[in-house]
Amino acid sequence: MALNKSDQSPGKAKEAVSQNIQMVALELARAFRAFELYPVGHPQLKSSLRLCFDKILSEINKQGEIIFVVGREGLFYQDKILEVNLPALSQLTSELHIRQVRKFAFRKTVELREFTDFLEMLLIPAEEFRGGKKIENYFRQKRIRSLWVNEVDFGKLFIGQAGKEEEAEQEKEEAEQEQGFAYLNSLILDLDSAGGDHEAKEIIGKIEKEIEQLSGRNRLPEQWFLIGALSDFFEQKGKGFELAGPQSQALLKRFGGPNFLSWLVNNFIYSDEDSGQAFIRYFDQVGEPALKVMLERLSAPESMYFQKELINYLRKKGGLLQPMIQAGLGGRKGSPNLKLIYLLGEFRSPESANLLLELLVDSAPDVRREAIRALGKIKSKKASLELTALLREKNLDSETKLLLIQTLSEMAEIMAVPSLIALVKNRREDPEIREKAAEALGRIGSRECLSALAGVLKNPLLFRRPAPEKLQIKSAEALSRIGGERAERLLEEISAGQGIVAQYCKELLKQMRSRKGARG
Repeated sequence: MALNKSDQSPGKAKEAVSQNIQMVALELARAFRAFELYPVGHPQLKSSLRLCFDKILSEINKQGEIIFVVGREGLFYQDKILEVNLPALSQLTSELHIRQVRKFAFRKTVELREFTDFLEMLLIPAEEFRGGKKIENYFRQKRIRSLWVNEVDFGKLFIGQAGKEEEAEQEKEEAEQEQGFAYLNSLILDLDSAGGDHEAKEIIGKIEKEIEQLSGRNRLPEQWFLIGALSDFFEQKGKGFELAGPQSQALLKRFGGPNFLSWLVNNFIYSDEDSGQAFIRYFDQVGEPALKVMLERLSAPESMYFQKELINYLRKKGGLLQPMIQAGLGGRKGSPNLKLIYLLGEFRSPESANLLLELLVDSAPDVRREAIRALGKIKSKKASLELTALLREKNLDSETKLLLIQTLSEMAEIMAVPSLIALVKNRREDPEIREKAAEALGRIGSRECLSALAGVLKNPLLFRRPAPEKLQIKSAEALSRIGGERAERLLEEISAGQGIVAQYCKELLKQMRSRKGARG
C-alpha cells in the first residue's frame, strides 16, 4: 500500500533506518550520478554502475525484496525516512518524484541491465511522464521484470511480450549508443594526434558541430566529454596553434552557458581529485560566468561540508571575486547568503570591512555573527572600533556576545580591554560570559586588567558573596598567562589560602616559575 500523508508523521520520520538500507539508497544515488558524469558507452560509467549494483544486490539477496516509497519529504523505507541531509539522495528522490514514481522495489532476480535501465529512465525529461503510461511503456520496451513500480508488477504483466522484434530493437538502440560514443572518442583521439594547426582546426570544427547537437538535446555528460577534451587541448597545445588555439578557447566560452555550468558545478562538488582538476581547469578558462554560477550555487540550502570543494576553489580567487560578492550582498542585508560573508572574511581585505560593518546593524542574528567572524579575520582598525562598541550594546544576545569576546580575543584587541573588564566585574552578567571575558583578558595580555582579575580572586567585603569558582579559575589562568612580578605576587597571595582555587593557583605558580627558569 502506498504511503499516505498520515504515514509520514514527524514521529515516524524521526525513527532511524538501518545502515544497510541507507547504504542501498546511497549506492542508488551514486549510480544515478554516474549517468550525469559519463556519457553512455563510457567505460567508467559501466565500472561505476557495476560497483554500485554489486553492493545493492548483496543486500537485496539478504532481504529478498527491498521496497522504497517516494515522498515529498524524502525517501522512506518501512514508514521511516532516510537521511534527508544528503544532497545526492535528495536529488535522486526529486527526480523520482517529478516522474511520478511513488513506490518501487528490487527483487533478488534483478539484473545489472534492468538496474541500469531503471536509472536511465530518470534522464528522460519529466514532462513526458505527466500523462499516459510512460513508465509502463518504458518498462515494456526495456523488458524490466525484476523491479516493480507504483504497485504494478511488470514481471507478471510483460511475461511473453518481449518478442524477437523488441529484443532486436533494444540491441539496435544499445549498438547505436555504443557507436555514438565511439565516434566522439575518435574525434578526441584525432585532436590529440593532430600534427599541424590546420588539421587541428578542422577536427575542432567537427567537434563544434557535435557539441551543438548535444547541447540542443540537453546531453550534458556527452557535451562535457567533448568540452573537457577541448579544455585539455587548449591548455596543453593552445599557445602553439595560431588558429586552433583561439578557436578552442572561443568554443569553451561559447558553450559555457548557465545551464551547462550549473550542471558542471553540481558534479564538481562531488568529484574526486582527478576529475576535480578537469573541472577546475575549465572553470579557470571560462572565468566570470563560471564564478557567477558558483556564487548562485552557494545560496542552496546545503551545509558547507557538502560545498567544501566549491568554497575552496572560490577562496583562492580573492580580489577577482570580491566585487562580485559585494554586489551580490548589496541590498540583501536582511538575509544575505552566509557563505558569501564567510568568503569575504577569507579574503581578508580591508575593502570589505564597510559592507560587513553594515551587516552588524538591523540584520538577523546569524548574519551578524557571520559578519563578526569575517571582520575578525580582516582586522582593520575601523572593524576593531565597531566590534568593541558592539560589545557594549545592552540588548545583545548571549551567543553573539560570546562570539564577540572570542573574536576580540583572537584579534588581541587592546581597545576591548575596558569593556571586557566591565563584563568580568558585572555580577548580573551571565557566568559563562564573565568566564570568557576573563579568558580573553589573559589572551590579550594587557596589565590594565590585573586589578580587576585580582578583585575576582580575593575574598570580598562583608555581606558579599565571592565570585563563582569557575570564574576565579579563569581569572587565575589569565594572570598566569599575562605574567610579570605583580601577577606572580597576586597568585602567590591567593595560593596561601584554602580550597580548590588556592590549590590551582599553586599549580599555576609552579608552571610560571618553570617557564621562567627555562627562559633564564
